[in-house]
This record gives sequence, C-alpha cells and structure tokens, in this order.
Amino acid sequence: MEKSIYDLELNEVIEYGYKKLIQRVPGGWIYHFNVPVFVPYNNEFQEKQPTIKTEKFNFKKSLIELGVDEKIVSDWLKVRAKKKSANTETAFKAIKKQILLTTHPANDCIKMAVEKSWSGFKSQWFFKEQKPGYDKGLFNNKNVNDQWTK
Repeated sequence: MEKSIYDLELNEVIEYGYKKLIQRVPGGWIYHFNVPVFVPYNNEFQEKQPTIKTEKFNFKKSLIELGVDEKIVSDWLKVRAKKKSANTETAFKAIKKQILLTTHPANDCIKMAVEKSWSGFKSQWFFKEQKPGYDKGLFNNKNVNDQWTK
C-alpha cells in the first residue's frame, strides 16, 4: 500500500511518477517538479473527529429543578453575588445535601436563606431559626418513642 502525503514524517520524501518528488516540511509539503512549489498544510479533506459537547453547569437551573421558585432563586443569586459566592456545581451539591438533611422542601430552605441573607445553607442554621411549633423534620417535635407507641 502506498503512503499518503498525510502519512509522511517531517523531511520524508516520496516519489510520485517520474522524477517527481513530494517532501514533507513544517507547515506543508514541497512538490519538486520542474520548479519546487510549497503547498501549505490544509486538513480540509481529512476525516474530522466528532466533538463532544458537555453541557455547562447552570446553578440557577439546578435550583429550579430542585423545586425552588424562580423568583426566590433570582433573589438568592443576588445575595450570593453580593457576598461573592461562587455558583459552582460543587457548591450546589453541598447545598442540596444540606437541604435533604432538613426533610423540608427546597423552596422553604432557600427562601429562609434569602430572608436571612445567607450565601450558603446549612441544615443546622435552618433548625436553629425555626419558630416553635414548626415541623423540625421527621418526628414533628414529638418524642421519638411516641411515634412507636400506639
């Protein structure tokens, strides 16, 4: 099988017909016919590799998908921007974990974060700020043993 010009190593030469040489040089090839001619490299005719597009993480969209109202998300992003908090995927995962620990809707948690001007969210902060009589999670302020005696 004959070598293609694209397969040539630098300074390698192949013969093309009678007394016609093609030499690979940096940036292209030199065709040696009657007069040497430089031909710049162009990969226009080579097979292109498919590009893999990864979707960029969207902090706002992720919070909305978690169940937070768009207005509350917008307000919280303003609080976070003022406090120079980064809206990264890592930050979102940490916040989501803390929301899940509260067993309350994400909307309630982030709403409190907006009201208190918190740039982040911790489940301990949420419970510390609760008003008496408000559900504090799984056991509704009752003794754990009361849940099983009936």
